[in-house]
This record gives sequence, structure tokens and C-alpha cells, in this order.
Amino acid sequence: MRRLAKLFSLILSGALFLSACAVSPSGPADTAESGAKTDAQTEPEGTVRFTAPEDSSLVFSSADAEAGAKVKPLYGSIRFENGEFRAAPDKKGDYSTLLFDTGALGDFIAECDFADHRAGAGLIVRADAEKATGESADSFCGYLAYIQTDGVTAALGVVSDGGKKKGNVYASEKAVTKTGTSLHLRVLALADYLIYTVTDNATGAEVFRTEYRLGDSKNDGLSATSGLVGLRLYNDGGVGYVKNMEIRSLKPVAEALTLQKGESFTATLTQGKTEHLTVLSESGAGYAFHLDAGSDTVLVTRVTGWSEKYAARFSLPITEGKEYPVGVTLADGVCRFFFAYEDYPLFEGAMTDKTAAVNASFSCESVLSDAPAAPEKTYQNPVTTGADPVVLYDNGLYYLYTCNSKTAFVQTSPDLVSWSEKTVCLTFKEQIPSLTLAMSPIILKYDGIYYLWFCTKTASQTDARTRYATASSPTGPFTMKAENVVLNNATEIAGFPFLDDDGKLYLTHTRFGGGNHVYVQEIKAENGALTAVSAARAVIHPDSWYEIDDYGKIAEGGMIVKHNGLYYMLYAAGHYKGHYGIAYAVAKNIYGPYQKSGYNEILSFTSNADGVGSSWVVPSPDGSELFVVYHRHTEVGNEGASRSVCVDRVVFEPDPDGGPDLLRIVGPTSTPQKLPSGS
Repeated sequence: MRRLAKLFSLILSGALFLSACAVSPSGPADTAESGAKTDAQTEPEGTVRFTAPEDSSLVFSSADAEAGAKVKPLYGSIRFENGEFRAAPDKKGDYSTLLFDTGALGDFIAECDFADHRAGAGLIVRADAEKATGESADSFCGYLAYIQTDGVTAALGVVSDGGKKKGNVYASEKAVTKTGTSLHLRVLALADYLIYTVTDNATGAEVFRTEYRLGDSKNDGLSATSGLVGLRLYNDGGVGYVKNMEIRSLKPVAEALTLQKGESFTATLTQGKTEHLTVLSESGAGYAFHLDAGSDTVLVTRVTGWSEKYAARFSLPITEGKEYPVGVTLADGVCRFFFAYEDYPLFEGAMTDKTAAVNASFSCESVLSDAPAAPEKTYQNPVTTGADPVVLYDNGLYYLYTCNSKTAFVQTSPDLVSWSEKTVCLTFKEQIPSLTLAMSPIILKYDGIYYLWFCTKTASQTDARTRYATASSPTGPFTMKAENVVLNNATEIAGFPFLDDDGKLYLTHTRFGGGNHVYVQEIKAENGALTAVSAARAVIHPDSWYEIDDYGKIAEGGMIVKHNGLYYMLYAAGHYKGHYGIAYAVAKNIYGPYQKSGYNEILSFTSNADGVGSSWVVPSPDGSELFVVYHRHTEVGNEGASRSVCVDRVVFEPDPDGGPDLLRIVGPTSTPQKLPSGS
């Protein structure tokens, strides 16, 4: 849940120093260092016990400053008294900076309380060690997780090599707090990834959040980073102050068992504030899974030799003190990690080694067993090529539509994953010679007529308009008339149709102005013509960290799925050239208000699947499962120059806080998956 959690953490740092205590499938190793029981008679066959080491992760607290230790002033004047850091007005400038002398950390969490403020304060993390010395303003650089000088907005910025703030990676556009409020600032710095959250201490509510992979923003460009941490206070006459400062190193653990190819490791984890589990091959390569209750995040990193880098992230409810099933399977050349949900893995990554060492930060009794048998028939993403895929399920067959600027294509499939060759269903210029652009196809079958519409531009109409074509067959040929401009004389891209239980038909749109926004409009389809029943209403605005990138502020699409009487709207977040992902919001009424999920994005980029956006939800052949059809970049780093079509499962999970069911996409996957049910 999105809530405050003070820090205790033991996470991977320097994975190659882990000591491995081999445990065979027949029972635990007979060694005191392993933490396992030595009497095999007392435990089930294949059982090993992990015992977490004592907490030794605290490297700085306010008590150190009280003792006059581990604090190095760099610029301006910060005084410490009565457990509080305060900035005094200083003629050198409007802010003051100090360095916490903890040495260069690997991975860490830094957090503090910021109270009674009138201006700003922040933590500078991942500072360049060589530049964090001296006594001038340009002697400290790094990433600044802070409350801005107005005292009410928050941001993650970059302090460049010159000591000046180069720009923000992300900043709230509206107030997230009031001056004088007591706030909790928390930064998780793990490998090349940062998660910065701000919590209201009075209510426990998370009021600000952003996540960032180092180097992704044009405002970045730091020449080097390290594990140093500093504090910056903006001068407000000494009114606001920082207290309860803590920095904790995320340390490795020396507890391991050997997982053979074809085996599974399962256990019940009692979640601490932060836990981790690693799966490393004999060469030291593998994955680390970091379970952070303080940010409700599972962060996956890829370990290769001495390097550890971002692999994937998943946002889900994680409650300190709660028990969760956790497990790892090594089979079929794939390492599968399970957490919280037992039916489907949270993450899957390639691992062809015959054995792997499993290490855990938490105390538990684990069991080794044979891995579940692989499904006889599978599919693997991507399933075909194309951008902005949409799918119609009609009379037992799936129809997939994509297009380029000249031509619309259709493919067919009996099972949603094995697709025929593309055939042309519409050539745009044959219908309207003046067309200069066509993109983003949308399909609807209504009263026996097939409607296919597109975002278009013409030589005389350079702003985007949505036009449509019709056909009596899902494979076409579709015919388009110049006057068939859908509904509105407005610059927009049509999103997705939705037929409600009462028979009313709706269409979502993307419109522009200070970013891309999602609209909903009731329409009527009759005798091959589409007309508006009501004006389009704005329902989703881009104001969250996952919707804003270097390209702009973007929320677009708007695929509606109705579940338990509620409207779940899936939409694309961010620019298609960037990381791009899928988020969702929930409403009781189709026109809103929509509440964005606290666990967005539900489909995020990974180290081998980028640009995972757009979304079209369809049932499996027998109707017992839901799947999302989306696209991703054909290659990581190609900025969407070409894209591929992927298919993954959609599931609904109960919200432990009692809210609407949580929508989850099991992906993005790149490993063999069980065929859709009924295939």
C-alpha cells in the first residue's frame, strides 16, 4: 500500500561476495553456517531454513550529527541542534549544502522528515565522489530529490558538474502539500534506478512519487555517479528544519542454497520493510529481486559480473509484516520469479545454467521440489509486426488491423497468437487522393457493419482529423468517403469504442493542449454512418511521473473494460519513442471522475522490451481469460522506428485495502507462455 515505512533493508550489493551453502534436493546441508537445521528428521524432505543476519545497515543517523560526526559542510551554513538541521541565511547564496561522510555507498535508502518549512529542502544522491569535496557551490553534484523553493511542489532534479541545477527529471505541476506541513522524504537508490517518494506525516498518504533510470533524461548528463549522499536546505530564515535523518546501506547476505535445473524454490516470506532474493549462476550472472514495502515496488536488476543494472519494475501492494508466497523456478532456460501471486510469475528472464545459487535476506523455511511441468503448447512474444494493433473477435476468428501511411492491413488468427500473412484491406489514396497521413486504426462491428477509422491529414487539412471507412466483411474491402469525418471538427485521434450494458455506444479520443488528454463521447452508429450524441468530455489528464518525459505530457488511447460494474480505462502513458507504458484509472461512471491506480504503470519497460504501449483487450477463444494486445519497439533503443505486436494475460486481483480490484498485466513477456484457453 502507498504508505510511510521506516527503513530496514538488506539488499544485494557486490553479489559476487555472497557465500553459497549448497543444499541438495534431499535435504539441507549439515553446516552451522548455513542456518539450516542439522536434524533432517525434523523437517520435510527438501527443506532448508534461511536465517536473516542481524541488521547492520545503518550508516548514518541524526545521532551521528549530535555527536559531531559524519557531517561535512560544503556550502552556506547549516547548523544542527536539538536533533534538527536548519539553514541559516548566508551571504554566499540562497541555499546551503552539506555532505554526510558515510563513505561511498553502493545501494542505499536515504530518508528524513522535513517540518515547518516555508521554502525547500532535498536530498542529493548518487553524487560524483571526485566533485563532492571543496568548499564552493560547484563542489557537489548529483540527483536532487527535493521540495521546491515554493515549499509546496516537489521534483527530482539534476545538479550538474557546475554545482547548479541543470533541470528537473520530473516536477509536480500543482501543489502536493502546504507550507508548514511535516513531510517524509525517501529515496531508494538501487543500481541505476531511483525511486523518490514524499509522504504526509500526519495522514500517511503518499503525496508525490517519481521513478527514474539514470541517464534517461536530456537534463541528465552527469559525468560520474557514486553512493554519496548530501542535504540541501533553501534558506527560509531558519524556520523549516530536517530531522530523523537516516541513511541505510543495502547490504548483501551470506545465505544460499543451490537450485538445480528443473527445480523450484518456494517459501513464505514475512515482509520486512525491504527484502531481497537473488538467483545467481556459477559465473555470478543472474537476477536480484528487491521487495520494497516503502514504495510498494518490486525492482528487478540484472547482475552480470561486477555490474548490476535495471531489468524491470512492478508496482503492487506490499505491506510490512504481511506474509507472501515467494518462489523461483529454474527450468526450460528460464528463471521465473513468483511473489504475492502464485498463478503467474511476476518476472521471467533467460537463464540457461544448470544450477543457480538462491540467496535471501529474510528468515524462512523453504522447500525444494521439481518444477511444474511446462505447458505442451506455448507461444512467444512478439507474435507479429506492426504498430497500434487493434483486434476484433468475430465468429470464432481474430482479426488484427495495422497500417502504414499508405495502406491498412488485416491478419487473421484462430488463437490470438498465430497470425496469417498481412493482406491489404484499404489503400488510402485510392479512396481520398489528398490524404497525406493515416495512422492508428480502430475497428468496430455494429449491426453487421464493420467500421474502420484512422487519424488522418490531407493536403488542405494539416491538423489531425479522424476519418472512417466501412465494409460488409472484416477483411474488407473498406471504402472511405471524403465527407466521413468522425463526429467532431476538432484536432484529435480517435481512441477506442465501448458498447455499454445499456446499449449505448461510446468512443474515446485523444486531444491536445498542454499535453495529450483522453476524452469520452457518446456516439451513434447507424446504416454505416457515425454521429455524435453528446460532446466529448475530458477524463484523463497527464500529470503523473509515468505520463511525462522529455517528449512531453502524454496520456492517450482509452480502452475501457467493465469489471464488477466499474469502468477500467487502460491508456498509453508517455511518448511512443520513449519508454512508453500502460496505466489505468477506475470510475463508477463512464464520464468519471476517474481515479488513477496507485500502482501504475501496469506494463512498464524492461531491459529487453521497450516502448510497451497501446492496449486492446480481448477474450481468449473460450472467453475464460482476458488478453491485452500491445506493441513494443522491435529493438531496445530504436525509439519506435519499427514495432512488434505482443499478447499477454490480463488478470484482476483483490485490493488488500478494500478498494476496487487491481488490474494486472502479466508481462511484458519474452519467454514461452501457455496458449490462450480454448485454443
